[in-house]
Amino acid sequence: MTERVRAALRDSPHPVWRFEDGTVLSAANVWAASRQWIGLGRACGLEAGDRVALRAAPCPGFLAALVAGIRERWTIQLLPATAGAEDAQSSRARGFFGFTGGAACISWDDAGNPVSAPSM
Repeated sequence: MTERVRAALRDSPHPVWRFEDGTVLSAANVWAASRQWIGLGRACGLEAGDRVALRAAPCPGFLAALVAGIRERWTIQLLPATAGAEDAQSSRARGFFGFTGGAACISWDDAGNPVSAPSM
């Protein structure tokens, strides 16, 4: 699956996504942006198979983070756009991606203690 996503997005100008704020992204833009999310996830200690809660917000960050999850083989759990890290933690996710006022990843250990919270 990852190879098919790569082939469809990496160097392609199509498809194109248009967001409510007027932002337009090509497939290649989304692929490139997903690399930043991969780095952020790795900095949080996320690995293949980890459940990652993703705030389903209508923004470019959401799309790039979703593609990053596919590329890294994270298990994606969609949360409402209004959800916070506490919602992700209570659902047993290993990490949380949010997009309000910039991008952030929060992860925690098995005891529920914050491990890292780098921002992008």
